[in-house]
Amino acid sequence: MKKRSFWTTLATLGPIGYTIAPGTMATVLTLPFVYWMRLSIQDEWHYAVMIVLFFVFSFICVERALTYFPGQRDPSAIVLDECLGTLLTFYSVSPHLQWFIIGFLLFRTIDILKPFGIRKCEMLIGAWGVMLDDVLAGVLTNIILQLSYRYLPVIF
Repeated sequence: MKKRSFWTTLATLGPIGYTIAPGTMATVLTLPFVYWMRLSIQDEWHYAVMIVLFFVFSFICVERALTYFPGQRDPSAIVLDECLGTLLTFYSVSPHLQWFIIGFLLFRTIDILKPFGIRKCEMLIGAWGVMLDDVLAGVLTNIILQLSYRYLPVIF
């Protein structure tokens, strides 16, 4: 087994990628950071810039970390893509507990089931195949949250 590189450690969030349900664990650990960002960054433009910068950073980490996982298209240990999906999920979403609970459950469900052709993204080569399914799951979850926020009554 190859020694884990700096990039692999970042892409797996250290030991998190090697736990039971690593995608869910990474999402749970990302939620406090996202909550802090939602409270701290009032301007959606700045939040969008943070997402773009995190995408570029994640893409580089994942692309370089994939050399540690030869023959695997989307290694479950790489969880930085879940963090990005979580950031996308809560773009322009009210930082209230109810929306974080709903968003978390929706994102994990969509990320696991990969409906509407999202699963086909895993067939892409390299970091694109690892990241794009989580990006689309985050965007789809965000759309559902946006519509729910505008058209459904508060349920908590």
